[in-house]
Amino acid sequence: MKKPHAVALAAAVLTHTALAERRHRQRMTLAAATMHQRGLADLDENPYREDVRSADGQIPFQDFEQVLHFDRLILLLMVRHRLGLLSRAALRASAAQVMTHERGRLCWERRRDISHEQAADGTDREFNTIMDAAFAAAEVDRALTDAGREPGAEA
Repeated sequence: MKKPHAVALAAAVLTHTALAERRHRQRMTLAAATMHQRGLADLDENPYREDVRSADGQIPFQDFEQVLHFDRLILLLMVRHRLGLLSRAALRASAAQVMTHERGRLCWERRRDISHEQAADGTDREFNTIMDAAFAAAEVDRALTDAGREPGAEA
């Protein structure tokens, strides 16, 4: 075999291997998200859910379903971003929308430390940074609203 053909063949094999690994990681991400969603659904359908939901005493039973909804939404944003189906700008807009809700902020506040600890790469860190920025902006807006000023208005 001639040297240029061998180099081209080696490049093709390396490219194929890299793409196969990427597809495998995407499938694993989707599988983990599916398991997480099933776990949340099981928790939601548990006949003893009041005991389970309020076990840590941090989320009132009445609020738990909404927090669970936002946990699912944040997971969906994370998976879509990881798979490249959500641009940075779209993620920023979606994160800002989630953080306009008190339960959305509560959900991120409870899960962000774990999310930071489990960040495996730059994509996870980018997701966490965008969510943290949206959380901080929403907290500033909430503080201004509580103080009687209009969010975004000059001081």
